[in-house]
Amino acid sequence: MVSDWGRLGAELKKARKAARITQETMAEQLGVSRSAIQAIDRGDSKRVTPTIRAYAQAIGWDSTAVATVLAGGNAKLTEPEGRQTEPGDTSEARGDAPADLPLRVVHSLSEGTLIDATVIDLPVSSTDVRMTVVVRGKPGASPDEIKKALEAWERAERHLQHLDDDTNGT
Repeated sequence: MVSDWGRLGAELKKARKAARITQETMAEQLGVSRSAIQAIDRGDSKRVTPTIRAYAQAIGWDSTAVATVLAGGNAKLTEPEGRQTEPGDTSEARGDAPADLPLRVVHSLSEGTLIDATVIDLPVSSTDVRMTVVVRGKPGASPDEIKKALEAWERAERHLQHLDDDTNGT
């Protein structure tokens, strides 16, 4: 199967313009340069990157749309908010990022080596508040760099786990 990168770029660009999003705005939302958006719009990419996935999500495409367009099909839009789903039929259950996350967070979650993740209950009276931390190493990190990142995370995690101690004056 031949992937049509030029078509993908043209379709992304057409959908971005239809959504009245400029290249500058898209670049800012995704945390990349305008030239990166221009390259995607031209179809210069030769592989699906996290930036292309985030671009597609930002213009409302569903999670299969990039592959579908590359194969010659038409992009599908994500389901509107509030749609009824079957139990377990959520983006989170499929491993996608929740739709209400900022694009720079979605982009960051898709890059680098996963080092660890945790959920920490925060000390807030009469409210259930949690902090979710996902720790990723830089893309292409060496095993030694990943080990150092893990050690740094372990030190930071100890402090985060004791936030309640700080608010109780102990």
